[in-house]
Amino acid sequence: MQPPSGVARLLTGSLLIITLLAPTLSRPGYTTPAGDTFNILTLVPYAANFNIVSAITHHGNERLFVAELIGQIRVVTSSGYILPTPFLDITDRVSSAAGEQGLLGLVFHPDPDRSHFYLLYTNLTGDATLSRFQVSASDPNLADPNSELIMLTVPQPTPLHNGGALAFGPDGYLYVGLGDGGRDGDPDLFSQDPNNLLGTILRLDVDSSLPYAIPPDNPFVGNPAGRDEVWAYGLRNPWRFSFNPFNGDLLLTDVGQSAYEELNLHQAGSPAGQNFGWRCFEGPSIFNPAGCDLFANYTFPTFTYTHADGCAIIGGYVYNGSLMPGRAGHYFFADHCRGTIWELVPEAGGQWRVAQRLNSPIPWNTLGQDSQGEILLGGFNDFLYRLETRTVTLPRHHFLPLIRQP
Repeated sequence: MQPPSGVARLLTGSLLIITLLAPTLSRPGYTTPAGDTFNILTLVPYAANFNIVSAITHHGNERLFVAELIGQIRVVTSSGYILPTPFLDITDRVSSAAGEQGLLGLVFHPDPDRSHFYLLYTNLTGDATLSRFQVSASDPNLADPNSELIMLTVPQPTPLHNGGALAFGPDGYLYVGLGDGGRDGDPDLFSQDPNNLLGTILRLDVDSSLPYAIPPDNPFVGNPAGRDEVWAYGLRNPWRFSFNPFNGDLLLTDVGQSAYEELNLHQAGSPAGQNFGWRCFEGPSIFNPAGCDLFANYTFPTFTYTHADGCAIIGGYVYNGSLMPGRAGHYFFADHCRGTIWELVPEAGGQWRVAQRLNSPIPWNTLGQDSQGEILLGGFNDFLYRLETRTVTLPRHHFLPLIRQP
């Protein structure tokens, strides 16, 4: 995902000017009475002067940890102040010069008494590297750069589609997203072969042994059809995923090729080993059936949009904060190319409907969540934003009825 040219730099401290797509306000024949109020999505600048934000997370308190693509992690206080000394600087180990490489994923161990955190980055030879680091014993705002434990290295055929998502599930295991290797259309069908790790979601036990253990209920344990680490497969580039804090569902986005961007839902308690279809399918449509069993048990996306509305989905979070009243349980994500932020509302059967879309000029790279459940966004400008709502009172609008031609 590369930034579009000519992206304007926004002024520090100002609200981002947005356009809200509200179909009910433009329906022919609809009148908005004077004084009607609406809660619209708003982006509020939170901190500035980053070098391409790639991941945003917390460690159970008000501090934010913001990863930069070049290989640094910065600490941001609750007032938006960036501590001058990076929490961690591994720019000497990270390749970020080409394609979609760099420091891609960051997550802390969910036990606040543990001081471990985990990174996914591309090393100097371009391989995807999963590592564990330790917070300094003397200063919680510093990590020990010499504490690195390399847990897994996955060779990458190209600089593209390295994945990058890291998240701990409600089961306490670490989930890791890896892309298909980046060749156009996945010609080697890596994503449909769970015997390699490309195009998969891994599920690892990072507490039982070093560098990790295999959860005994992973779907391919004892099965030569797949690697023990693999929990799901059939993915192109699962750049971001997260778990629903209300029910434990996994919300998994996959960046599309030429037609569709997709949101996949893996419901809590459903069988592991699901095949999300790439490259046999892109979204709901057949992409390349060669070598595929089109009658296999694929898991199709729960929500898609076409490239008329964007070109690279940036997965987000189910909201559970307080700054956007009435939106608990809603899912927010973005698109890198259009800068659009989407709000989806859950419906019966695991489906989602669009509630609002917020337009921005920013090529988003990642979403994050603070310890209070608020949602933050960062991308290819130097700002970090927080998503909030603002109450807006609209004047009276009159729309002429639609005149149908005979």
